[in-house]
Amino acid sequence: MNIEEILQNVPEYQEFYTVSELDEAAMKIAAEHPEQAALTSIGRSGNGHEIYRLTIGKGSKHCICFGCPHPNEPIGAMTVITLAKILAENEALLEETGFVWHLIPCIDPDATRLNEGWFKGPFDLLHYAREFYRPEGKRQVEWTFPFSYKGYSFQSPMEETKALMRVIEETRPSFVFSLHNTGFGGAYWYVSENIPILNQKLEEAAVHQNVMLNRGETESAYIKKLSGSVHSMMSIRKYLDYAEQHGCQADEIGDAGTCSSDYINSVCRCFTMMAELPYFMDSRIQDESSSGKNHAMIVEEGYQYHRQHAAFLKDQLSRIQSGVSADNPFAGWLAMILKYYKGIEDTSTDDLLKNEDMKRYATVAEEFDNAIQQRYFECLNLGMLSRYCRFELTKDGAHSLDAQELFREVMAVTDKELQKWCETIEAQSDYEIVPIKRLVSVQIESALLVCDNWEQIDAAMNSCDTAGNA
Repeated sequence: MNIEEILQNVPEYQEFYTVSELDEAAMKIAAEHPEQAALTSIGRSGNGHEIYRLTIGKGSKHCICFGCPHPNEPIGAMTVITLAKILAENEALLEETGFVWHLIPCIDPDATRLNEGWFKGPFDLLHYAREFYRPEGKRQVEWTFPFSYKGYSFQSPMEETKALMRVIEETRPSFVFSLHNTGFGGAYWYVSENIPILNQKLEEAAVHQNVMLNRGETESAYIKKLSGSVHSMMSIRKYLDYAEQHGCQADEIGDAGTCSSDYINSVCRCFTMMAELPYFMDSRIQDESSSGKNHAMIVEEGYQYHRQHAAFLKDQLSRIQSGVSADNPFAGWLAMILKYYKGIEDTSTDDLLKNEDMKRYATVAEEFDNAIQQRYFECLNLGMLSRYCRFELTKDGAHSLDAQELFREVMAVTDKELQKWCETIEAQSDYEIVPIKRLVSVQIESALLVCDNWEQIDAAMNSCDTAGNA
């Protein structure tokens, strides 16, 4: 498979498609290639928007790729549309992949619309944060798949999640690719099987596009690094096992479900992958030299910022919370994030040092992750708080003049704090904005590398089956 040649077909995108533009692009591919591509609706969103799937290819082995598993992650939507066009126009490549492709550009159209304010630029830290939206766990497609395990249970998937579940149950896929994005950092992947040659090639896919590799922290202690930037797959079950084995108290997770990979592997034998790509990157995120600082110390320094940030959020929310509308879409995330920070407030340096990994020197990448990258994620919370206030100020007649003034005051204080932190991060980092074409190219190459290395992946899954049955 000549992947380099294939990637020459990726357009020089200058902006992200809106939900309407994604729908139009999918319809156009189906209309222009009726013999190769079939467009169907797999269901409707909570607000009644059609969720479209392009099916391309014939055979018994199926692959599902879905974009916008979180609504602030449109790189994958562009990847799905681009991959659909490439496959529909290249029958030889389609046959070479060995899959029937089920391509879903946007699995969460309602929430994705709430991010469209930054899709057309300008692409900078402040504008992205001001227009950012993400819902709480129980309203995220990626984290509302049903499960029951160790006394925990979630059985209330969203309508969007149910639509994806139906496609999974209908096709019983061999490969599922959930297309994610991170805001600031570098490229990394989650995989359900450890295939060293694939791990290496995935990292090389980012290098080919001059996209930095994320060598910073994993998102949770139970996740293992299989290589520098390829991690073991997320799973609520694995998280609960880890908490039990290490004598930890599992965080309260009763209001959210498990991820797509966890659910898929309860339905059929399947290789699952997630690809995380950054909008903004700094070369320090891939620097594995020693920072000369103790790992626990730099994590604790990060926690201090988290505590200060949580105090700001709590203070501002306490001023306006009693007047918030029940339909405010930004309230759930802020409540969830404060619950997360409560866990950090209860964690001491001594608690950190119980983990042997915390006793070594941190790398430059890990220091950057804690000192800069995590600070930027807190800017996104500030953007959400500002939008929380903006939402209330658009509701004519819902609030008294005094309440409206209070919302304006909190919004002004929050905007000032957001601008200050964005300016601080810009002063302390040498980041670049990654062109969309390069990000889409990494995700497309990742998908094609799975096809190209399917024999090894299939053998690894067969080995696991044999081990499990022994």
